[in-house]
Amino acid sequence: MYQLITGDWRHTFVWEKNERLTRFVIDADSQFVVAMQVQRSEASESFREATREEMKDLQNSLVNAKGEIFERPSDFSLTECEELPSWALV
Repeated sequence: MYQLITGDWRHTFVWEKNERLTRFVIDADSQFVVAMQVQRSEASESFREATREEMKDLQNSLVNAKGEIFERPSDFSLTECEELPSWALV
C-alpha cells in the first residue's frame, strides 16, 4: 500500500492574494508535508524549496480543507507512491 501522495497544487498562501503553483509530497498516514517546492513567480517555470511557514500553510489547507485527497488522491490529479519523487531528493 502507498505511503506518500505527491503532485502539483495551486495554493493561495494566507499572506498572499494570488495563487502559486506548488509541488509537494505528503505522508498519507501522518498527513505531514515531507517535501515541497514553490514556483518562484508566475512567469517562471523554476521552483525553490518551500519555507517551513509555506509547508505548514499548505499542510493545513490539504488536511483541513481538502481532507478527501487522502481517500481519493487521483480525483485531484495526485499520485500515490512509496518513494520520494526525484525533485524532492535534491
